[in-house]
Amino acid sequence: HNAKPFQSHKKCESECTEIESAGKKYLLQKPLTFMNDSGRAVKKCMDFYKIAQSDIFIVHDDLDIQLGSFKIQMAKGPKVHNGVNSIEATLGSPDFMRIRIGIETRDAEQKIAGKDFVLNNFSQDDEKVLLEVFKTIDASLSSLVL
Repeated sequence: HNAKPFQSHKKCESECTEIESAGKKYLLQKPLTFMNDSGRAVKKCMDFYKIAQSDIFIVHDDLDIQLGSFKIQMAKGPKVHNGVNSIEATLGSPDFMRIRIGIETRDAEQKIAGKDFVLNNFSQDDEKVLLEVFKTIDASLSSLVL
């Protein structure tokens, strides 16, 4: 899809853009808050644009899922994700859709902790895998009846 560049939206503490898919317009938001405070930015955007919680899709990385895989689920998330926890706490409910994108590539011998692992850059090979995942997610979302 052709997306406009993200632009600063101070009232939402985010960068936002719109895309159109299957005749519908969607707002994409990248919170500029710390991840642990993502809920505040999501709530501000929901209030500003009058978006119902049932229309929210949170896209996030997930160490519980291998790189190359994803899940689209209602109210189910990783065992630990402070950004998702912040959104649940701020909205007062876990009832929103999640697009959980797998990033796990460590093998049993790698001892790097999850909180440190997620701060690493992706390799070029991993980025290629993620681009294919994004295409598959786009096709999956287009086929959802919302």
